[in-house]
Amino acid sequence: MPLLMTCIVGNYVKAFITLVLVHILPWILDDESPLFVTFIAVELLGFNAVVFGVFCGTVYESTVSALKLAIVLWLILLYFALQSPRINGRYWLVSICHANPIAAFKNIFEALPYFELRGTRVTISTLYAYTDVVTPGSSLIALAIDGICVIGITMIVDNVEWSYVRSRIAALIRRKELEQLKSQTERHSWHQDEEVREGKADIDAEDVAKVWETSGELSVYRFEIRAYPGEVSIILGHPGA
Repeated sequence: MPLLMTCIVGNYVKAFITLVLVHILPWILDDESPLFVTFIAVELLGFNAVVFGVFCGTVYESTVSALKLAIVLWLILLYFALQSPRINGRYWLVSICHANPIAAFKNIFEALPYFELRGTRVTISTLYAYTDVVTPGSSLIALAIDGICVIGITMIVDNVEWSYVRSRIAALIRRKELEQLKSQTERHSWHQDEEVREGKADIDAEDVAKVWETSGELSVYRFEIRAYPGEVSIILGHPGA
């Protein structure tokens, strides 16, 4: 648990560093924020995840202190995010930094049980060593996938016209509602789809009402009966049907 919390703390620290890079470099570049600057910052956020996470795991051993530091760093990150629109109005960058998956720390969780059994202290020198227990290759693959996914999300969010997407979704919802309303108005009872016979019915009565003789109340209405040779079809209606 302490190592997990310190990894999360490390992720927030890297998010803070990323925001600083993304918002300081545009000042140098004449108040402009090229997209490649964002890419570089996000890549730095992703590829130092493992090293920084293990470093936090070797420095902070108390869960409580790690939680306190995480809250402080989150508040600092939030402050810079709120102050950033005058430089860069991309709030999505903050969301990407917060939602960056901790799959980069897969190797840490994978190795913990083995190190606990051996009684070996988890440090950067012991965890990321090519031994028969730990395989850094899986973590490097996780980092590469993480970086690709973050770049893809960044490009999608930066290039998609979200107002157009919202208008299209609203139009599809309205169209669906109109179709449902139309289907409801065109809906009819099952006896309206009854097969039409070529021959004439022996008995054909429609819209016949039944009134109770004792109370005079309407008990049945729209009573319909059709009698064909060898077959009888009866359809009943009642109040509230």
